Amino acid sequence: PIESQGNVIGYLSLQADGEKLFSFILRGLLGTMGCLLIVVAGTLYLSRRVQRRVSLPLDALGLVARSALRDRDFSVRLPPASIQELDELGQNFNGLLDEMQAWHASIQDENLQLSQKASHDSLTCLLNRSAFEASLQQACIDATAGDYRFAVFFIDSDGFKNVNDQHGHAAGDQVLQIIARRK
Repeated sequence: PIESQGNVIGYLSLQADGEKLFSFILRGLLGTMGCLLIVVAGTLYLSRRVQRRVSLPLDALGLVARSALRDRDFSVRLPPASIQELDELGQNFNGLLDEMQAWHASIQDENLQLSQKASHDSLTCLLNRSAFEASLQQACIDATAGDYRFAVFFIDSDGFKNVNDQHGHAAGDQVLQIIARRK
């Protein structure tokens, strides 16, 4: 009964209908599954988009950094990225690589010059004594290993002291340079 102010104004009767209850639950499950599929599809789409636009450029950055660090290869550059912040990061990194490549080349050139200065006489550009002895020792090792012979040609310039004494050290230097060019 349904009462209002103590008077019965109507009756409410509930009857269980299994078919309608099953239909209601099934529609709820189907709706939930549909929503879940939409969420999964959206998640897959967004994750692939994030991978393309964020993860791949960051992976490329890592590869280029490893190439520079491990292989000292400063020539590889990052391609442009579709996200402005990642593109700016890539451009800055490429600029850093440009500087590192220039510094690396400069250091290699300086090392080559220092090596040349350390092993050669500055006046004649011939090997100095220690470099000559190392070269001679290596030639002996190579000749023994390769079963061949070699010869050393020695020039003694008699009277060289007189050139320096009579014509000066500048003239003596010129004589040494001329002899060195005739190696």
